[in-house]
Amino acid sequence: MEAFAVRHECPLELLKITAGGTCEETMEKTGKQLSSFAQTINLPFSFKVVASDLKDLKEEFFDLEANEAVAIDLAYQLWSLLAWPNHLEALMAVIQNLKPCFLVLKEVEVCTNAPNFLEPFKETLLFISGLIDSMNSCMEKHILYRKPVEEVHWWGMIHNVLTAEGTERTLRHERIGFWRFLFKKFGFVESDLSQTSILQANLTLKRSDQLRPGTSVMDGKSLIFRWNETSFQSISAWEFPSD
Repeated sequence: MEAFAVRHECPLELLKITAGGTCEETMEKTGKQLSSFAQTINLPFSFKVVASDLKDLKEEFFDLEANEAVAIDLAYQLWSLLAWPNHLEALMAVIQNLKPCFLVLKEVEVCTNAPNFLEPFKETLLFISGLIDSMNSCMEKHILYRKPVEEVHWWGMIHNVLTAEGTERTLRHERIGFWRFLFKKFGFVESDLSQTSILQANLTLKRSDQLRPGTSVMDGKSLIFRWNETSFQSISAWEFPSD
């Protein structure tokens, strides 16, 4: 927002953010904070909340105007539809119809979506072990937030992956190769990440001794964050070719 506010060449007419999700109160609070900040830097700004499940999103919810440039940030969202491939495909069709000039995808880099038991078990075991190791390095045991993360989030993931079947197994994830195939199927082209963003990611990891086991590696054009030998998340950028 600050960069847009001081851009003199090709100035921004309006920065419009549409937030979609089910946590309407949280999104409204975020919108008020962003609107207040935009006022302090004299940036033309609007914020809209779309309270909807991902599977129910429609193009008309976004009120796009002619010649409006669209960018989409998908942060840890698509995995929640892996148990329902038809919903995932429907959402991708909506995204395709929005014709974004740019899209950023962030997803957990682990595969727990295999139909058999053994592969998800191995993947979950390695992934959770890496998370525990990273938390032991970065967070003291007495920290307030550590207990609910371990007892609720991690235990819930382990329990769901190992005991649930069919659509009851909702905690499914896929690696970057799966998302590449899906996005290319809907006409998206993977784009290079900027050298500035890659440099910033590496500087963040080197900022403290606690983060030294953390590294970033390139998988094609995507950036993969790892802890020792465990991959944690992928970040990729996508473009939709103009007509």
